[in-house]
Amino acid sequence: MENKINLAFASTTRYEVDVIPQNVSKIVNGKDFVAWGNDNRYCDFLSDLYANSSTLSSIINGTVDFVCGNEMSCPKSTGVEEDIEDIMRNVIRDYIIYGCAYVNVLRNSANQEVAIKWLDARDIRSNEDNTVFFYSEDWSKSYGRVKTIVLPKYVKDTDAKSSVLMIKDYMKDVYPTPIWGSAINAVVTETKISDYHLNEITNGFVASAVINFNNGTPEKTDIEEIEKLVQDKFCGEGNVGRFVLSFNANKESATTIERLNTDDFADRYNSLEKSVRQAIFTAFRANPNLFGIATENLGFSQEEYESSFRLYNRTMVRPLQKKMVREFGKIGWDLTIVPFSLDEDNNEEEKVDE
Repeated sequence: MENKINLAFASTTRYEVDVIPQNVSKIVNGKDFVAWGNDNRYCDFLSDLYANSSTLSSIINGTVDFVCGNEMSCPKSTGVEEDIEDIMRNVIRDYIIYGCAYVNVLRNSANQEVAIKWLDARDIRSNEDNTVFFYSEDWSKSYGRVKTIVLPKYVKDTDAKSSVLMIKDYMKDVYPTPIWGSAINAVVTETKISDYHLNEITNGFVASAVINFNNGTPEKTDIEEIEKLVQDKFCGEGNVGRFVLSFNANKESATTIERLNTDDFADRYNSLEKSVRQAIFTAFRANPNLFGIATENLGFSQEEYESSFRLYNRTMVRPLQKKMVREFGKIGWDLTIVPFSLDEDNNEEEKVDE
């Protein structure tokens, strides 16, 4: 008679798929503003990626420095505590992270633009045609509980004492896609790799193992209780790898632990890390060496560095500088940027205009 083997398997750390949020504009019933993402928190998702990806934050921070140049000035006072460079750094950073930035323009009783303030892009939502904006410092509440300040779009000839200049690419969507939008999956992957390495170091138990219970298959409720006991005993929060419990019919009622072969995990993750990092730099059309991130090409010469900088300056930095000068010109602020240059003798001579 053929022997039957009774096996039951359970994983103490169930596999969960993190769904990457989609950059969609969602109409909200009964509300005049359009939600940014299905949960209205897409900008927070982008902000978290910026905060947790070392590659992305390095590129963005370095690009902000390049765009701000050696010096930035404006004949008008900003009318607030922050000077023009502080405001511009925030505006440029937002523009790169989110694909848009917002400036609050304030007028006096004589209808003159007297002050400008940076508005955090995470605090702003828009109507469908970007003519009305809604400000709130907490969009995490349900739509019915969110309190907003309604501000009109900046128009030169208007009597609105407070209005908003939205800086974004020319596109039909309510909310834009950031410059690095094509590399979002790569950025998410990089943060997951970082989490993996952290958990691998901080958790002391075997990364991947099979625990065999060879005394028969218990009831479902007993299996769940055993899972919980093993989880609480051996699996720290965010433990790397998963433990598989095997409930077997016999083998003299013994419990054994067998190590799974994971010796090549480090090499596989290192290879993946290089791939995703390259994808991020490709999205910016940038060379890693420009941002202090070494590559395997140890022969990267000064000439190659200068060539890479000039290319990035032409394809990314200068267009952003010209856009900022043009956008601030709309509200009467004559912005001047002295570009950063590898040739120090020319740093004070060249200026960015429209």
